[in-house]
Amino acid sequence: MDPIRLLRTRVKNRIHDLIDRQHESIRETTVSFSDLFGKKGMTWLKGLDLGHPGGALLSQLLAAYDALVVQVKQSDRLVAELFAADPDCKLLATAPGIGPFFAVLAKTEVGNIDRFSGSARFCSYAGVVPSTESSGGKVWHGRIIKQSNRWLRWALVEAVIPATVADAGLRAHYEFYRRTKGSRVAKVVTARRLGCIVYRILKERHPYYEGPAHGRVCQAG
Repeated sequence: MDPIRLLRTRVKNRIHDLIDRQHESIRETTVSFSDLFGKKGMTWLKGLDLGHPGGALLSQLLAAYDALVVQVKQSDRLVAELFAADPDCKLLATAPGIGPFFAVLAKTEVGNIDRFSGSARFCSYAGVVPSTESSGGKVWHGRIIKQSNRWLRWALVEAVIPATVADAGLRAHYEFYRRTKGSRVAKVVTARRLGCIVYRILKERHPYYEGPAHGRVCQAG
């Protein structure tokens, strides 16, 4: 989910929470709408009188929601235009979990892939490698590094779950680490694998296909 849609979802959740705190008769009315944020639901919400301070808060939330709906439409149009004009974006969209939005975001943030000497450098830039500390000959792996491209990191992490649904190899990779290290670690190491896939697609200018050749590109994680 892109940032604008994420913010829109949060506003919708705030509106739902506000309605859930109202009188039972108001809460029961929402059941009659298949979509509270459809045309009929929005008409009802905008005509609802919750008094003070609930009414003022609802008005603010609805105004924010309307503005975000406009931004989502504008963002969708821009993404569609950029995606259609860039062959690399079309290649990236062949990777599991990487749809048009993430493809455009990745290409925009990466720029020229040749500035990275290898997939390890690229994944470090994307922030999907753990920080390390050493002492007395021992090495500890901590959280993912913060000195990275936060948008690319966000995109790769967000793409993990849909990627595991679409690709059996990535699903097995994720499940192995989920069972042995927990879901948080599994998400990071799978995001790293996706980062390696993105790197290879851009470097070789070849679409993704599920198989060992793309799996071997990432030696760690």
